[in-house]
Amino acid sequence: MHHVVRENEILTYPTLYEVRNLSSVDRQFGLVPRIWSSNHHITRVAFPKDSIPYPYNAARGPLHRNSSRGILILNLTIPFLHQAHSRLTNHDQIGFKHGSEAKAKIQGTLSFYREYFMRKANLDWDAACLNAEKFMPLLTRDWSSLVEEMEGVAEGSGLSFSTILAINVRTEISMGMMTDGCTALAWKTDSEALLAQNWDWEVPQQANLIALHIHRQAPQTSISQITEAGIIGKIGLNSSGVGVCLNAIRARGISYSRLPAHLALRAGLDSASRSEAVERLEKAGLGAAAHILIADETGGTSMEFSALDLVKFEMRDGKVAHTNHFLVQHAEGVADATFLPDSKERMQRITELMAKEKTAGVPSVQKMLQDEMNLPGAINRVASEKSPSATLFSIVMDLKARKAMVKVGRPTECEDTLVLNPRSVGE
Repeated sequence: MHHVVRENEILTYPTLYEVRNLSSVDRQFGLVPRIWSSNHHITRVAFPKDSIPYPYNAARGPLHRNSSRGILILNLTIPFLHQAHSRLTNHDQIGFKHGSEAKAKIQGTLSFYREYFMRKANLDWDAACLNAEKFMPLLTRDWSSLVEEMEGVAEGSGLSFSTILAINVRTEISMGMMTDGCTALAWKTDSEALLAQNWDWEVPQQANLIALHIHRQAPQTSISQITEAGIIGKIGLNSSGVGVCLNAIRARGISYSRLPAHLALRAGLDSASRSEAVERLEKAGLGAAAHILIADETGGTSMEFSALDLVKFEMRDGKVAHTNHFLVQHAEGVADATFLPDSKERMQRITELMAKEKTAGVPSVQKMLQDEMNLPGAINRVASEKSPSATLFSIVMDLKARKAMVKVGRPTECEDTLVLNPRSVGE
């Protein structure tokens, strides 16, 4: 027996799935519901008989908890956008779909960073937009497709292009202020190619995360990523098995002739291989300090950027990891401020865990990302008086299988689970 929810019972919720949007999740977890839809609106939803509907919550929507598993498995108001851009090829169309379907969450992202910049640097939003616009000569000359997509996001969301640009270059605007502490790793064996990260940031921004799926015809790559609504590039993988992760690093200096970090992540996801992604970012550089870890089934490359230079290094014994400080020497005049003392502790701890673990696999890496040694500033982070950041999601990518498992929230307090599968986008 299934409980059937009719259309007039659910159309009060703001944004709804199409039928194919849950197909990959169904296949991975063997779960229903089964969804029938027309013109982007659900006409019928069938839940398993052991699925208990929970009341609507403004922050997370109508939740359904499987009574035998005790975990959240579905959110019909999509705080995560599943396959939102299926079969769109033009960059402005992709952006428009992103902007229109995630409009409320993009407003949330804007509100978060408007308050963040004022709180951290007494910087109002008009000034933030003016700073962002300094990247436009570079972007219009060399990265017009990214500009077009951001223009589409602006049109779809009803916000100005300058606002969407500022959201996408928020790392460079806030250079020297960021306190997000992330731990990333890549692990390559004969049978496995894994890339993983805990993304740590201020808790209110978790409500504005989305899973952004972009389907494109070959030879272009399809993309599945977890990002902040309105930002067109962040953490995820593509249909060629290229994955990217990001670690913030605080170091003085900004260059408007180099690519902003989140747009660099998107450039990596637009690449057909790790070597192509590394070559593109090596040529482009980054506008401010950050670390990007790029991997595919052939291995992983760690890229430490400042506004002046790049130092890259490869795996040792098939492993590489990073936190939030420079691990290698950079050009004269480049010095990071280790803004989170626990960054070095987390680096030591993840290195120890990788050395102890003999068998590479998704479960073993997930276990590492649950580590709570040295709380509150652990790999699996919690907010504290000294740092408002906590782990907001944990992702483990199987680059050979072209799939990723995402745990929303701290991985030991998982609020939701998603599977990213860029090869199934649009099916």
